[in-house]
Amino acid sequence: SISSRWLYKEPNEFMDLPKFEEHKLGVKKAPNPSNINWVDLGVGWKERLQRLLKTNGFMLLLILICFGIVVGLQKLKEYYPTSFVGSICPVIGIAVANSCLVCGAKRFGEDEYHNTLTEQAASISLKMAVAMVVNTAGVIFWSNFEPKQWYKT
Repeated sequence: SISSRWLYKEPNEFMDLPKFEEHKLGVKKAPNPSNINWVDLGVGWKERLQRLLKTNGFMLLLILICFGIVVGLQKLKEYYPTSFVGSICPVIGIAVANSCLVCGAKRFGEDEYHNTLTEQAASISLKMAVAMVVNTAGVIFWSNFEPKQWYKT
């Protein structure tokens, strides 16, 4: 809390927090035992960082592949605007790409090392959110990004 951090006192306590050889001790509330990911708890920071970089790298690669597929399907829609292929293929492609991204985010989030199950869920959610924004809004932006059209009246 703010009072314990800046005043070095808990809000409902009148005595100072403990000190060790005149140094302030940092105290954080521990997570609930049911929230602790006991299997990943003993993993060192180097191995955690390596796994984080590896999983996020694979997730970025998956996002870029799905982005390319969806952009290609959007271009297909421009070439066949009135046909069945031009209307249904992009929709099916986007749905399949989003499903692949969701599955990938879950898989890569579970492969990382997290101290708590809440951290793991937050990592998976962040991966999914970034993937969905890139795969939907990013594709729309990329497909309609033509500076030549900006200055025409």
